[in-house]
Amino acid sequence: MKFDLVLEETNGETTHLPANEYTAMLQERGREKLASITEKSESTIAMNDRQYQYNRDYFLGDYVTVQHDRFGLRQPKIQLVGMIESFDQNEYSLTPTFKGE
Repeated sequence: MKFDLVLEETNGETTHLPANEYTAMLQERGREKLASITEKSESTIAMNDRQYQYNRDYFLGDYVTVQHDRFGLRQPKIQLVGMIESFDQNEYSLTPTFKGE
């Protein structure tokens, strides 16, 4: 059973929005939100950094500040959502994945 959505406007008037129209609006909004990611960042963390260590000082889900001195970039409060660990014959590296706003 589908119900109409009843909207009450600030002037006291009510509007009925059929369920299929409301569903279409929600789907469109979802597509817009999915498409709105405009930035993707990828970095490599210096493994020899003794000041801050992954899984000791910061964890997945934490908000961190990313700074790249060479390019003069700084992005405060970005969420760390993934960490790719890589091993090869010469080194171990971590590549963080951040959630774009």
